[in-house]
Amino acid sequence: RSESIVAAPEASLNAVRVFALNNKNEKALLPGNVTLFLGANFLGSTKIDFVGPGEEFSLYAGVEDQVKVSRLLDHSKSEKRHSAFSGKTELDARWIIEVENLSDVVKNIRLADRIPVSQIDEVKVGSIRITPDIEPDVKGLFGWEISLAPKEKRMLNVEYVVQYPTGYTQTTASMDSLRLQLRSLEARF
Repeated sequence: RSESIVAAPEASLNAVRVFALNNKNEKALLPGNVTLFLGANFLGSTKIDFVGPGEEFSLYAGVEDQVKVSRLLDHSKSEKRHSAFSGKTELDARWIIEVENLSDVVKNIRLADRIPVSQIDEVKVGSIRITPDIEPDVKGLFGWEISLAPKEKRMLNVEYVVQYPTGYTQTTASMDSLRLQLRSLEARF
């Protein structure tokens, strides 16, 4: 088995423990509720799907309360601009992500985030800067593997500019994921 700590601060500020396991039994594990213990410590309950003999599977093992995560829009460096000339709205978003190890042991954390991705010409995403440096995939997803010493805190930054027609987020005819993501972002300004 291997244990990992995973956090996706855009979705939740909780870091969670995930176990990668292999069913080494000769019999299948049937779907249903399971109770989790780590040694004598009760971790909680969860559900599993059918797991065949020799099959690998992941198990959510609860919130890792010794890892603190935050993701804040840096209002001092972010802004929303409207151009009467072009009829466009421009959002300059700068996010500060902090991850802190509150424990007395080293913690290895997989931290995931995303940037907006446009598949239409009227919406442009550019000026992307991510530190530590990493390239997002075609869906705008990216992640860091971070090792934090005891009591260490680390800051990461995500910056991008989105340009789109003014009123684009108010159109309800087609509420695709990009439009919803931009509407959520606009509400922070």
